[in-house]
Amino acid sequence: MFWCRIQALLACLAVTSVMVAASPSFVLDQNLFRRINKNSKTSNQDGDPGIFPGGKSSFLRDGWRVLPPIEGAYIDNSTFKVDDKGSFLTAYVTKDYNASKIKRAVIQVHGMYRDSWNQFTYVSNSLKAAASRQVIQEDEALIITPMFFSIMDKGAYPVNKNNVSSSKALVWDDHTWGDCQNAVLPSYNDDGELANPSYSAKRSDIPVDDLSEHVEGKRALAETSRAKAKAKGPEASAPDALDSIIDFLSDEKKFPNLEKIVLSGFSLGAQLMNRYLAMRPSSPQDSKLLFVISSPASLMYLTPHRPLKVPKDCPRYNNYKYGLDGHMPDYYKRHKKDDSVNDMRKRYVERQQFYFVGMDDTTDTDTRCEARTQGHGHLERMDNWIKELSNLLEYSDNQNLDDTVGYYPVKKVSHDINSILQTEQAQNVFFKFNSGKDMSIPGRHDKNEASCMMTSSGLEVAFELLDMVSKLCAKVNKWRDMQVPIRSLISPCKKAWSSLGIIMDPFQVRMEFLGLLKCLNASQQSIQKIVAFALRYSHKCADNIWDCIMTECAKESSNTRINMLFMLDVCLTDDSGTNPDGAAVYRELAVRDLPALIDMIVPPKSWDAVINLGSVQQILLAWRSKRVFEPCLITTLLDTIEQRAASIRERGPEESMLSMAQVSRSDILRRIEEDRERHKHLRENSWKLPQMSYLHALDSKDTNPVQSTMGVISLEFEQQWETTSDINEDDWRKNEEDMTHWWGRPPLTSREA
Repeated sequence: MFWCRIQALLACLAVTSVMVAASPSFVLDQNLFRRINKNSKTSNQDGDPGIFPGGKSSFLRDGWRVLPPIEGAYIDNSTFKVDDKGSFLTAYVTKDYNASKIKRAVIQVHGMYRDSWNQFTYVSNSLKAAASRQVIQEDEALIITPMFFSIMDKGAYPVNKNNVSSSKALVWDDHTWGDCQNAVLPSYNDDGELANPSYSAKRSDIPVDDLSEHVEGKRALAETSRAKAKAKGPEASAPDALDSIIDFLSDEKKFPNLEKIVLSGFSLGAQLMNRYLAMRPSSPQDSKLLFVISSPASLMYLTPHRPLKVPKDCPRYNNYKYGLDGHMPDYYKRHKKDDSVNDMRKRYVERQQFYFVGMDDTTDTDTRCEARTQGHGHLERMDNWIKELSNLLEYSDNQNLDDTVGYYPVKKVSHDINSILQTEQAQNVFFKFNSGKDMSIPGRHDKNEASCMMTSSGLEVAFELLDMVSKLCAKVNKWRDMQVPIRSLISPCKKAWSSLGIIMDPFQVRMEFLGLLKCLNASQQSIQKIVAFALRYSHKCADNIWDCIMTECAKESSNTRINMLFMLDVCLTDDSGTNPDGAAVYRELAVRDLPALIDMIVPPKSWDAVINLGSVQQILLAWRSKRVFEPCLITTLLDTIEQRAASIRERGPEESMLSMAQVSRSDILRRIEEDRERHKHLRENSWKLPQMSYLHALDSKDTNPVQSTMGVISLEFEQQWETTSDINEDDWRKNEEDMTHWWGRPPLTSREA
């Protein structure tokens, strides 16, 4: 038996390694040049075909002075108009394309370097590689790379002898295009004639060797304010320009065979795409749109929840551009109409989208506290965002994230769009895939290749596993010569892994559970996901999981603590009946630590006790009525928290107002929203009787099934009895009237009896 188990283990390891090695997504030897510097320095990079006129230092100081010609592209200054006055977006477009042949249109948005010509080159090279693999024909794809000018880029956009813009090209103040802010040029007089002012940019004191998010806002318009410049501008933003491109491509007479419009952005361009995906109103073209977001420094969260704890000195963590509070851009206000925030959340998770990030892209180019609540570095923030998307499913009819969302961390790549675009996965996304079902698992489109989708940490484990297995198998047999079909071994291998009990060790379970707790909110989907995980690993990791609950409860906010109590309510009663033994294990642990847990949720000297009192009382009363715990224990806890809340109320309203002043508006709104969810849960469960999983809690001496069933009935009777008032004089009088009416004589009274 021992050797059978060892052989099963080795077979599983070998197959896992072969699956990893066979997958086209996990390229062991990527012939790609890796970025050397932390923020993708763009001058003289080996293997990067991009060109940078004047060099990086000149760009940082004075912006771009020319738009260089690119093979296979022309510079368009007339097609993409955003208003009736003729304001237009400049873009590089595929030269001499045949509109009737076009099946895929790719719109690639640059980052802070505003190098749209390089973006065209990168996408063009990716297209050529895809065509060589017969994914698509080159003449079936149209590439458009917009140029979002900054005021600094004089000469790149036309200027007159006075160095003032002489055209109707859209121009922004610095990097505000990425925030979906309106352009500041062109400007028109009252007669609708072009009247561009002579804007100039203030010099930045940022060293030329440091191009990061901190540059944003350091360089501003001279002799005027951004607000005044926008007021004179065209009332058009980068999303308006993207709308113009989509409208152009949606002409079915001009593009009769167009199947997909790929809207892709890198770095700051990816931030733009994230916001555009959320704010663009629903339209008939939605089915053709595919959003690709690569390596953003931060993302616009659609709920107040964050994967990391929000510092007290970061009250505006949920303000736009990091969330939905504060001043939203004009594009959102123009298109909002009757849309609610929930409508935006629903649209977001239902639209086709794909995410790329380099696995070496761990740099943190946005060090603001708002960004730090999303993670540390591009890779961690992207991983956290993918997890966050699952929380948006509750607002949508779509309950399978894989239907619309794909994610691929690219090994051996840092903050480098050129290297990302040269991967086969990127080529498939840009030029082949049509839906999340195609995209969510790399290699799924190839029938004869086994592959799997992994997070960044999982991918590292796979490669370590491959190295270990190759050494082991070299001593037994040459595993590369195995002639067994890979797919035929998957099912038995799963059984072998399960029999060996090594799916996850206790440390892995602990880390995974902590990650789930970070995403906990009041929604039933979030709670059920955590409960299912806790019950699944209750047989060997209950102590570890319970320790995580107690530890995190001590750290988290008042709102999160009450969410944990509701999560425990679901776990301890386990109405699903899928794992009654697991629920019983956690009840035993809860009996031991319940007083300490309630102390954290209703603390002795904090106004949190008053805020959480009502919800805690309802949960405890439900537990007492259902006999989840001994009634005397629950009664003691109820008396304690009521006395605690009463003593805090006696301190007066002044202390209450002072305490509430420390709570941000977004936290208050989140509390209101989640209280609504929690009260809904309480109403739905108030009438339920306990399941067989904890009938023993009624009476530990009951061993007869009939007696246990009667215990349920008596429990229901007791609930009714407790809610019925004692008999009084009115009851006796009513009884006397009824007896006289029906029997012709008064009844025996208690005194007569």
